[in-house]
Amino acid sequence: MDSTNSQIYFVEVGKPDYKKAKELYRKAFPKHERVPLVILSWFFRKRTNKRAAFYSIYYKNSWAGFIYLWVGDDLVYVHYLAIDETLRSKGYGGMALEEIKERYANQRIVLGIEEVDKEVANFEQRRKRRDFYKRHGFVSSGYRRTQKSVSMELLVHGGTFQPSDLLKLITECMGKCKGYFLGRMLENSISKKE
Repeated sequence: MDSTNSQIYFVEVGKPDYKKAKELYRKAFPKHERVPLVILSWFFRKRTNKRAAFYSIYYKNSWAGFIYLWVGDDLVYVHYLAIDETLRSKGYGGMALEEIKERYANQRIVLGIEEVDKEVANFEQRRKRRDFYKRHGFVSSGYRRTQKSVSMELLVHGGTFQPSDLLKLITECMGKCKGYFLGRMLENSISKKE
């Protein structure tokens, strides 16, 4: 599935890329931020409505990373975006974001980043990450999601975001019963940013 950007494109993660994606997933995200990959993979394989997207990111026919997202009628939630560590700070992440924005141009895009807090050891890394997303048009939604005692600032592109939007998206992705309960759990983990 090529994009109009001739250098970067997405391909559904298959067996050849799964091992690379799994290794990068473990390196790029701290354990407290990771959902077991087997669960993400299961949900992706069992999806009946094509609402989960698990893509390898390719640049000029070379594997560069992966992205995992849920796609609703008017909202896309980026769960994970990771670029191979040897390719970081070379524009690949930015190109991937631009492809996402182009592909889902009529939808709002939401993602979470560790809140920028001067009191944490990786303050500079968090600040750079926030600045990166801001350069690509993402702004604070005014909300945070607390996950295992880590606060994730929710950023949005293309509109505004309310916690109820996440419940709607999860219901669209998982069906009324499962989606409602998971959505309520996640919705309750979201609070107004101070």
